[in-house]
Amino acid sequence: MTSGPPSGYQIRKVHATQGRLQRYTLNKPLTFRCVTCRRTNVSSSVVTVSGDWSQLLCGGCYGRQTAPKTSSGRTPALRGTGGKAQPEAERTAASPLPRDMVWLAAMHRSVAEGKQLSPAELDLHRRRVGEPASIAALRYAELLVDAEARMPS
Repeated sequence: MTSGPPSGYQIRKVHATQGRLQRYTLNKPLTFRCVTCRRTNVSSSVVTVSGDWSQLLCGGCYGRQTAPKTSSGRTPALRGTGGKAQPEAERTAASPLPRDMVWLAAMHRSVAEGKQLSPAELDLHRRRVGEPASIAALRYAELLVDAEARMPS
């Protein structure tokens, strides 16, 4: 169990507790894998489960877990998605290149560390092999690991 944010990150704001979930705003975006949906995320807003910083939730999973229930016991439908969260491969909104680079770098790093990707991430990883953005992201991941190794603990 990790008791605080990773080194180099500072908590800017502590939000109200929701049961076992605690949301924080950090001083800079953190790349992490959600323990619920297993997607790689980059956000300065993170949610810990039972105070464990090794168990982080993404904003979508946090919202689904804390959303008010209807009289039938179900959470209200998500707008514009037919009530379902869209897998990453089906999302169509374009995101700026730097965020894509960070996300692709996190995915390359997860593969290098032997972590299992979700089916959508695995499919995207296979389709983007050899693309200039993927090659640049791989180099970016290498630079991140090198920079982390140089940082004092």
